[in-house]
Amino acid sequence: MPSRTFAVPAPRGEAKPAAMDQSATAPERISWKTVTWLLEHDGIATAYQPIIDIRSGWIVGWEALVRAHHPEIGAISPVALVESAQEHGLLGLLTRRIVEDAWATMTSVRALVSGPLTIHLNLELSQLATDGPLLEWLADLEWPHDVHVVAEITERGTDQWLLKYEDGATVLTAGGVSLAIDDCGSGSSRLGFLSSRAWQVVKLDRELMLGDDERRVVVLKHLVELLAALGAVSIAEGIETMEQYRMVRDLGFDQAQGYLLGMPVPGPVMLAGLARTGLSLDIGD
Repeated sequence: MPSRTFAVPAPRGEAKPAAMDQSATAPERISWKTVTWLLEHDGIATAYQPIIDIRSGWIVGWEALVRAHHPEIGAISPVALVESAQEHGLLGLLTRRIVEDAWATMTSVRALVSGPLTIHLNLELSQLATDGPLLEWLADLEWPHDVHVVAEITERGTDQWLLKYEDGATVLTAGGVSLAIDDCGSGSSRLGFLSSRAWQVVKLDRELMLGDDERRVVVLKHLVELLAALGAVSIAEGIETMEQYRMVRDLGFDQAQGYLLGMPVPGPVMLAGLARTGLSLDIGD
C-alpha cells in the first residue's frame, strides 16, 4: 500500500468556529479546524459509483467520490468540503486520502475479478498548477494489474485551459494516467476545453441528459460524434431512468454512470456486491 505521510499545515488566517461550517443542506464555509478534524479522525470516507460499458452492460470501472461526516455537524457537502480544503491549503491531503483508499479498494477488487478496469479520481483544475508533489506521487503509484487511472479534472470559476496547467497534466500522462473533462457542457462553456489538448475521456454533464426533445438529442448526437472523432471515450453522467439509458445507448455513448446503474456505496459494500455477482449488471432492456 502507498505510504501515508500526513502533516496538517497551519491555518491560513483565523479559524472560524465549527458552527459556521457547511452541512449538506447549509452552503456555508467549513473552518480549517473542522477540515483538520475530519482528516485526523477518520471523518473522510470514499464512496464508489460504477461506470458501465453501454454495449456490454458490464461494469468497467468506478468513480471514487469523497464523503465526510462530523459528529456535531452531520453529513458535509462534498463540494463545500473540497472548496474549503482548497481555501485552507488542505486539498492535497484530502486528495491523497481518497487516492489511498481507492488504491486499497482496487487491490481488493483485483482479487475478486479479472480484466481491465478503471478507477476515476477527481482533481481540481488548480491542482495541475500548484500541487506538483501530489501529482508526481499519483503518477508514480503502482496500481494493481490491469487497473487504469483516470483523473477527472474539475474546473471552478474558469473555462480556459492555461499553459500553467500543462506541466501538471504532462506529469500525470507521463505516468500513464488518463485525463478526463468532468461535467462537460454544464455552466460556462467547458466545450472550449475539448480543443485545448488531447483528452482521453469526456464526461457529459447530467443536465444534458434531462429531457428527450429533438434539439437536445441532436446536440448530444453531434457531441458523441465529435468525441469519437477526437478519440475520446464518451461517458454519459446522471443516468437515472431507462428512457435516458436507451437514449444514450442509441446515440452511441461508450459508457454511462448514474443512479439507475448503481448508487455510490462504501468500498466494503461495493466489494461484497462484486463477490456475489461479479461485474455483470442487470439493467433490463
